[in-house]
Amino acid sequence: MRSRPDDLIVAVVTSILLIFIIELAPDSPIRTLVGLFFILLLPGYVSVSALFPHKGNVDAVERIALGLGLSIAVYSLLGLTLYYVFSGIYLNMLEFTLTGYVIVVAFIAWERRMKLPEDERFVIDLDIDLSAKSLDWADRLLVVGIVIAASVSLIMLSLTLSAPIQRDYFTEIGLLGTTGMIGGYPMDLTAGEGGALNVSVGSHEGVEKNYSLVVLLQPENNTGSNITHWRSGNPFTGVQPLEEGLAMAYNFTLQPSEYLNQTLHFSAAQNGTYKLRFMLFIEGQELSGQPYREAWLWINIKS
Repeated sequence: MRSRPDDLIVAVVTSILLIFIIELAPDSPIRTLVGLFFILLLPGYVSVSALFPHKGNVDAVERIALGLGLSIAVYSLLGLTLYYVFSGIYLNMLEFTLTGYVIVVAFIAWERRMKLPEDERFVIDLDIDLSAKSLDWADRLLVVGIVIAASVSLIMLSLTLSAPIQRDYFTEIGLLGTTGMIGGYPMDLTAGEGGALNVSVGSHEGVEKNYSLVVLLQPENNTGSNITHWRSGNPFTGVQPLEEGLAMAYNFTLQPSEYLNQTLHFSAAQNGTYKLRFMLFIEGQELSGQPYREAWLWINIKS
């Protein structure tokens, strides 16, 4: 009796072949044919094979029908996972993920099948009669229902993947205490007393961006930026003595999903209530204009 799992070998070879076709002949009609066979059948078929290695559990027609339905489920779950983890579905990512799934699950199915006695292993019988006459009414309804569901799902999936993905691009800025947590801010200080807080900037712009972070101490009754003079140098180096109207700028570049985390050590000698502003400007903006993002902290300075 033939016991070699040719069906699983075909599944793995087809999956690997599809990668080469996509890379070498992306516009070929062969890609469409192989791709449809891959998407509609293989992920579900290898899953069914792993679940039912015995030949008596599920026959060939039922395996194909279940494989069609389960492929849609596997494809959808993997697609949703990739979408939410990586903020989008990309061809290469989906291609290698599905191929890896088919190869791993096919290997599991192979191992489970080989552990069975040879006469209990499922093998593809090429002489099986797939005509409608060989099926009872329940099997006919099952096959027709699965084919209709697969066709509708493929059309909806194609429309979804062909539509542009709308992503929200933004940059975030926040202030944290010296422990890296919310709270513990230096809000009440005496004149000349040192304070410290952490500044965090995260880029989610999708591409590399250049930023300028302006630090400004501003009286509570003033509006606008009210910058009177600038101090050069890195504001996050050493202890910075802050003065009313004094601004310091820090330029930096962030990659997508990259964060800047710096600690500002400062002191102030003037009594009063001040707004310590951290104004973030993105490339192309004038530092005298409205900031792209902003965070601030109210500070009371007493003698």
